[in-house]
Amino acid sequence: MRFVYPVIYNNMASLVEGSPVYEEWVEPDYPIYMKYHFFTYNNSREFIAGEDPKPIVEYAGILSYRFVGPPESQTCYSGIRISGTRMASLVEGSPVYEKWVEPDYPIYMKYHFFTYNNSREFIAGEDPKPIVEYAGILSYREYHEKYDIEFENDDKKVKYFNNKSYVYDNETSSMLETDTVIVPNIVMFTLMATTQNFLTKSIWVSKTINELYGSENFTKSNAASPFYEVEAADLLWGLYPNALLEAFPFLVGDNTKFGLQVNNTNDGLYEIYTGKGDSNANRGVVDQWNNASHLTYWYNETCNMINGTDGTIYPTDVAKDDRLYIFNTQICRSIFLISEKDEDVNGVSTTKYVAPREVFEVDFEDNVCFCEDADYSNCLGDGLLDVSQCYQELIQQQMDLFLPLSISLVVSSPEFLYADNDTIASIVNFDPNPEYHETYLNLDLDSGIILTGAKRIQLNTYIKKYSNILGNSKLDSMENLPEGWKYLIPLFWGEEVLPVDDSLVGSVKQSERVTIAVLVLSYISIGVGVVLLIAAIALVFYYKAVGKVTDVNCSSQNYYVRQLFFFLLKNRKPIFGEYQEKYDIEYESDDKKVKYYNNKWYVFDDETSSMAENDTVIVPNILMFTIMETAEKLGLASVAAIEINLMYKSENFTESNAASPFYEVEAADLLWGLYPNALLELELEALSVLVGDNTKFGLQVNNTNDGLYEIYTGKGDSNENRGVVDQWNNASHLTYWYNETCNMINGTDGTIYPTDVAKDDRLYIFNTQICRSIFLISEKDEDVNGVSTTKYVAPSEVFEVDFEDNVCFCEDADYSNCLGDGLLDVSQCYQELIQQQMGLSTPLYLSLVVSSPEFLYADNYTIDSIVNFDPNPEHHETYLNLDLDSGIILTGAKRIQLNTYIKQYWGTSFFSKGPLLDSMENLPEGWKYLIPLFWGEEVLPEDDSLVGSVKQSERVTIAVLVLSYISIGVGVVLLIAAIALVFYSSTIVNKTITVA
Repeated sequence: MRFVYPVIYNNMASLVEGSPVYEEWVEPDYPIYMKYHFFTYNNSREFIAGEDPKPIVEYAGILSYRFVGPPESQTCYSGIRISGTRMASLVEGSPVYEKWVEPDYPIYMKYHFFTYNNSREFIAGEDPKPIVEYAGILSYREYHEKYDIEFENDDKKVKYFNNKSYVYDNETSSMLETDTVIVPNIVMFTLMATTQNFLTKSIWVSKTINELYGSENFTKSNAASPFYEVEAADLLWGLYPNALLEAFPFLVGDNTKFGLQVNNTNDGLYEIYTGKGDSNANRGVVDQWNNASHLTYWYNETCNMINGTDGTIYPTDVAKDDRLYIFNTQICRSIFLISEKDEDVNGVSTTKYVAPREVFEVDFEDNVCFCEDADYSNCLGDGLLDVSQCYQELIQQQMDLFLPLSISLVVSSPEFLYADNDTIASIVNFDPNPEYHETYLNLDLDSGIILTGAKRIQLNTYIKKYSNILGNSKLDSMENLPEGWKYLIPLFWGEEVLPVDDSLVGSVKQSERVTIAVLVLSYISIGVGVVLLIAAIALVFYYKAVGKVTDVNCSSQNYYVRQLFFFLLKNRKPIFGEYQEKYDIEYESDDKKVKYYNNKWYVFDDETSSMAENDTVIVPNILMFTIMETAEKLGLASVAAIEINLMYKSENFTESNAASPFYEVEAADLLWGLYPNALLELELEALSVLVGDNTKFGLQVNNTNDGLYEIYTGKGDSNENRGVVDQWNNASHLTYWYNETCNMINGTDGTIYPTDVAKDDRLYIFNTQICRSIFLISEKDEDVNGVSTTKYVAPSEVFEVDFEDNVCFCEDADYSNCLGDGLLDVSQCYQELIQQQMGLSTPLYLSLVVSSPEFLYADNYTIDSIVNFDPNPEHHETYLNLDLDSGIILTGAKRIQLNTYIKQYWGTSFFSKGPLLDSMENLPEGWKYLIPLFWGEEVLPEDDSLVGSVKQSERVTIAVLVLSYISIGVGVVLLIAAIALVFYSSTIVNKTITVA
């Protein structure tokens, strides 16, 4: 009979927000690795030539990726500051380091869109001013992650890139991404400006625009109009081909998309001071950007200076009257903020800093060099900054152009705040107000923590009339406007918002309380009896608290590392970090169910790898066979073979080239499709029909989710269904297999289980990587660092062809055409994955078969087909060690091998009879062979903190119960003794008085 800790375990945690396991479920913090084990085939030439009957496999090494989190060695902190001490410098392991690398507080980027409904009348000269209306707000959750972090100068400086990605957030938006706005046609005016000094090109561009403008296929707000109607998100990110760009390939090449913002990228290489030393006075201050201490956009060294931090972190102990400098790549310069007033933020005293009007004043001494004209006669005016040159470089980089486009972009504060009156009055309905439009932040001066703030910038563009040498308008749409006409029009404004975060505020308040408490308690002395009584009461309450709060460890984060064994005899290990985060979390059915996406991304981890990402392996050319298989189904096999044969015989290709049955490829490229594939790049007729413009091909995806999950939270009297998947992608069944039984979604995702699991129960896992659910059975009880667990394994029956649960995984009722034991054909499932990854209109017919590593539990014929395979359950089975009471997995590994069929393609027509591929001409008709590519294992190693937490919870449960009663007893005894002493002393006194 098991001893169950009813308070700790039965209440441990449904997956509702605020429960002890919620945070770990959302963003795991224990170490987990994804390890890819790579094979290589050095006898591939002889095997394909028919000289060797079997491929000889060798292990190339492991690429390992980490799943998520902070360093394994970490300290638990109650808040950002510890007992009022200084905030730590930005060195690895410090309290602020992790929040700096990957902020966990909410940041939003909100784009406020304008629309101009009088644009037709304005351009026709009928309305003197554009009338602006607000179309709405597109709000994006902003995610930061610093990478390629390198410390220098004894950790006093650090270099890094900061990746920013934006995910649309419906709750904080007031419009959809597909909602349209009418705005200036910045693409059209950019093309006109770019070609105005080239007579022939200018005439051609204006002539083409006029023809498009007059076409019946275009409306007044079309792609050839001075104002056009565009989806809001397309204006930002350039989601769709632009009809105007498609008309001018000589200017933009293959680039047909145009956006003013970029997503999922960095804004350059930063080098900043960490603040390490006796003082944090320079913490966060930028020393260099893109390996330079100055910019190059402006007209002297002063304006090109890089001053201040990036606006997300500041030194500790800031003096209130100091200017706060921010280096902002969005406006291509540094600006400053000044203190405005002291302000309470949810009970914390802060100082509010604002960007004053002087920041963009033309004649302010710091701004003289932002305008080329020394007497300001041609400067834009107060409140405006021309950043055209800076953005030309950004757009050129984004679109990969040989020649920059002459784009016009001017930044300002929203609604022209602090601009001169003429500028504000030029747009009907503008009413700037510092409360809504200024840039500000509220800073805790002691810690340098920003508790709330907003960075607000408006993007504007000049539109103008272009005239020929006769003074006539080059554009028919603007013929009513006077010569030299020019107007500044706002496009949208964005605000990067840090809302007040209760946990951040709470941390600062808590640290203040701790500081005061330590000072007070240092002068308080409590009697032993009182202490023990208080301790007894406290222990009783602590026992209750333990029952409610059972965080596995303070705030650590899960690390998952995937290691891949590449089969080639090398001893270096490459590894990647795999990061997980659940998002778009929605609770339903009174919190008894929850929907979410689980994003995974992988970062190479050198320490746990045995090879480098660019190490090569020789593997089956899955892309070539996929193209041939797809071409065969489309009746194009002979055509595709002719083109592949030409490539194979070319002097530019070797025997292991992109047109060979086996080819040499970098390990990471095989996984992620990092580089253009030569087979896809040649744009040959048969191939272009199949793959379009796609030139990259990989078997895994990075930084994405594997679908929408809906699971049970376990809320209620019992946690028996906690983590169980109810639906995936809004369906309770899959569609890949041949009847409802095999398409059932059973079990959890394998990361969390119910509490109080019965040892003999099957544990079901729904695994999207193998496109089905599998089960595990208990094998034995096993000690994991002093904790009693049950080891569960995936048995041989999981992939047995004639096992009753597997009948429907093979289409053939009598099994004659089934693959055999230990194998599962997942081609259809992966076809959909690759189709989505490459954005294809029709699927590529690739062949993919999953198995256990080294064909564990397959039949002998399959195992013997690969020389050097020696399957062993100890190294190759899927298993987990579960603490039955809590449902916590203490260690485990999920292991899957990916294989592909390669085959001989045989022509039967008069013109192409016999082998279609020259490289396989020695192989007989109907030849087909299953070749392993690599195997991956998702590993949860034994984690001391996790094991320690389970052991500690057991000790605490028993100790708390015992100590609480012992302490109460001791306290009572001492109280009785104290009372007895009082009576005894009073008796002695009375006797003394009587004697006297």
